[in-house]
Amino acid sequence: MVTTIETNTFKPIISDLSLSKSISSFKVMTSTIKKELVMLKRYKANLIGQLVRTLIFILAFWLFASALEFNDFLDNSKKTVFLFYLAGFSILMYDSVALWSPYRMIQTDLMNGTLEAIYANPSPRYAYFMGSVIAQAIISTFFFIPIFVTVIYIGGVTMVNLGMLIVAALITVASLSFFGVIIALSAIMWKQVNSIINLLGTLFTFVSGMFMPISSFPLALRYFSYLFPYTWAIDLMRYYSFNTNWDPIYPIWIVWSVMVLTSLFYFLVSLKLLKKVENYAKKQGLHIL
Repeated sequence: MVTTIETNTFKPIISDLSLSKSISSFKVMTSTIKKELVMLKRYKANLIGQLVRTLIFILAFWLFASALEFNDFLDNSKKTVFLFYLAGFSILMYDSVALWSPYRMIQTDLMNGTLEAIYANPSPRYAYFMGSVIAQAIISTFFFIPIFVTVIYIGGVTMVNLGMLIVAALITVASLSFFGVIIALSAIMWKQVNSIINLLGTLFTFVSGMFMPISSFPLALRYFSYLFPYTWAIDLMRYYSFNTNWDPIYPIWIVWSVMVLTSLFYFLVSLKLLKKVENYAKKQGLHIL
């Protein structure tokens, strides 16, 4: 005799078929920032060491200001030369935002398996990378503030120019943050990019006019320096630190335009590179990470 056994097939609700739900970009970004700041609390010695290093640089520039003179450079007083250095050095505080921090973040996440988890879940990847870079920008601001306050005090900066300095600093941080995402994504695609980062760090520091006026450069080197965001950012900082008594590279509206367009350019490039990394991971598998 043949018997029929009737079985009830479980039909899950459609929403339950997904093992995980998509997370908003804002939540991913804020969670990543919190993670980086918690990590900072665990390594307080690094924070203190960086702060001491910043104060030593301020002292060193004060000593340099007594010994150095520049041709065709305002009044060449100790105060003026000191302000010249500080206004440029303030931007260097965000050096890690654009270069080393994104690279180290990728190396750490590759080792811990965090990156594979990010790409295996429906979370906004750009928000994750941006969150790490913004966290480093917040950390760098702790070291930027002592220099910024010194610049305001030494330069006797007016309230209007103080506001412009803050806006210039924010645009600079935005531009370097987008550049930092490019570095992070490049580290995923091509792994060993530390030599390129070293080269960029050297160029950012010595070809941007941080230690001497751009006007003293040979013409070819001067045009080459225009390729780097630091050059324009430092020019803005000096222009308002000297209460607009500084001769910018070009009319100040052009300098502002270059900074804004540079930020937009880095943002678009980072989006394009993110898409390329995602497509590469889909074709080759997550093991390429």
